[in-house]
Amino acid sequence: MKQRLQNLGLLLLSVFILFGCKPPAYVANKLNTPMMTEKHDFTADAGIGVSGLNVQAAYSPVKHMGIMANFSTESILSKENNSRYSKVDFGELGLGYYMKFGRFFMFDLYGGGGMGWSKVILDSTNRNDITNVNYYRLFAQPSIAFTTNIFKLDLACRVNYINAYKSWGTSSNLYTGSLFCYEPALTAKVGYKWIMVYLQWSYSLPFNNVTTVVYEPSPWNFTGGVSFSFNFGKKKIL
Repeated sequence: MKQRLQNLGLLLLSVFILFGCKPPAYVANKLNTPMMTEKHDFTADAGIGVSGLNVQAAYSPVKHMGIMANFSTESILSKENNSRYSKVDFGELGLGYYMKFGRFFMFDLYGGGGMGWSKVILDSTNRNDITNVNYYRLFAQPSIAFTTNIFKLDLACRVNYINAYKSWGTSSNLYTGSLFCYEPALTAKVGYKWIMVYLQWSYSLPFNNVTTVVYEPSPWNFTGGVSFSFNFGKKKIL
């Protein structure tokens, strides 16, 4: 047990060391947790957090099937002259299955993938020291939720495969390699029926050795924003 705690401590320490040396080319975005329960359900949300701006949506074209779309963008600024030294843009699509059980509970499972692009400036005083990175991500995400008209709570875990397949620029510090990681998340929504405010906490941990990967997901991720829910098959808003 003691050895396992020591290994976990070294793992987390190595992640923080990497963050101190290099801005990340990959930043874990907010998990999309639509919590749909009926055909023609539609959800959309927008929020700001550690992963920057997140805009997400989901729709159920037929009963028990959902389609989701996610987009995130982040600019990390240095303290010196407020110069940008990292910008990350990411978009993805997903397809999944959902079901409701009992009066207040639901389960869903989504899978999909997307593409990302990053521009990294390792030294903000030298704007010519630039690295560009292209990467893709594949994911699987099960979740279970408690839902009412005024409160929703979702526990999800996203498992990712990330591959930085292309890196170029004027810098010799190139970002290439692949990474498996898992990201548990807890999402709480409070409001009434069709409009709610939400707060999501998530955490990222890599499966493989972080010392061989120069881009890492952010260990902690908090996002807050507004969520909307409608049903296009009904005359009244949910």
